[in-house]
Amino acid sequence: TLLFQNGAFINGFWGGGPTGTLPVGITGMNDLTVTPLPGSCALPFLIDFSTLGAVEFHNPSGGSDNGYARTSDGKCGSWTKTSSSVNHTPKITNGAAGSTGSLTTAQVYNCGSVPRHISFDITAISGDVIEADDFPVDVQVYNDINFNATLDGGDILINFKSLATVAAIGDTIHVEGSNGNADVLVVYKTKRGCFDKIIPLAYTCNPLPVNLKAFTAARSRTNVLLKWETAMEENNRGFYVQRKIGNGAWVSVGFVSSKALNGNSTSPLSYELTDINAAKGISQYRLRQLDIDGKSAYSAIRSVRGEGQKGKTIIFPNPSNDGKVNVVFEDVNVVRDVTLIDMNGRTVKQWRGVTGNNIQIENLNSGFYSVRIVNNETGEQVVEKIVVNKR
Repeated sequence: TLLFQNGAFINGFWGGGPTGTLPVGITGMNDLTVTPLPGSCALPFLIDFSTLGAVEFHNPSGGSDNGYARTSDGKCGSWTKTSSSVNHTPKITNGAAGSTGSLTTAQVYNCGSVPRHISFDITAISGDVIEADDFPVDVQVYNDINFNATLDGGDILINFKSLATVAAIGDTIHVEGSNGNADVLVVYKTKRGCFDKIIPLAYTCNPLPVNLKAFTAARSRTNVLLKWETAMEENNRGFYVQRKIGNGAWVSVGFVSSKALNGNSTSPLSYELTDINAAKGISQYRLRQLDIDGKSAYSAIRSVRGEGQKGKTIIFPNPSNDGKVNVVFEDVNVVRDVTLIDMNGRTVKQWRGVTGNNIQIENLNSGFYSVRIVNNETGEQVVEKIVVNKR
């Protein structure tokens, strides 16, 4: 039995028959495509058996009794065959000494001017935690969708990384592009599963003076129409529309003044600007929102094809030298689900109900990735490849 959440491996249990060994058909299988039940909103994904790591039980011996027991305190340690029903688990120690210990961790919800991100690190281990047995530790960050500080089925995996040792330098996981205004859960999963921990982090970032509800960019021949909508504005002077073609610099192509009285509004306001753009390559757009006091903030980036540029999906740059790629879709009116899968078949990130014309993927490690795009209306699937060569 293998338990996955949002395509990420959570836990597993190897069962055994009288011989206590796994069938050759399973042990020799490189991967397995999992197809959800009819009516399920889940996406198909691959299980790579060679990368699952430790699971709850691997029984090397047979026996007539079908009970299993932990070799320690019911929390940590492998499962083994029991000879008596009184020793069935969970909740009974089976006579072995318990294991105690913990990870000392540090995790921070970073706001700032750069994309919001979670920084994390393991600073120490104690008790029965053994680096050789319990590392590497997978660190997963979830959006806590129902704000209950508990990891449950409704929470969405943003991304995950690994720390190979206690001495390994801490890392970050960006939360922009997911639900960047939500509480998150930082999950530390040890190799044996003995000392896992879940740390809830509340969203404490100060809100921007302008709450941007939507921002889209769409090409019509030599014109690109930019539209955006705000939910509220505070001391807002207006918006610079900025464009970047290929690897060039960002340039301002226009300024749109705030429609809010004295720059303040609590009602939705809509804006648009048409940019004359006949470039044959990919163009990127962003908004630079300017306060009355001179402070500014940038929106997310939107991308459009070049004039006359064909192709259903465009990924650039590909190969990527910095771990960042852009995915531009063919039709802005389609609702789609997007899944990023690494070379081991693990789901790295998912986006559901994407309605914009592009997404940005950041902080990728070197390697090969697949992007699976599913049209929610027709069920049509497209798979594109990504290569990351970090220098």
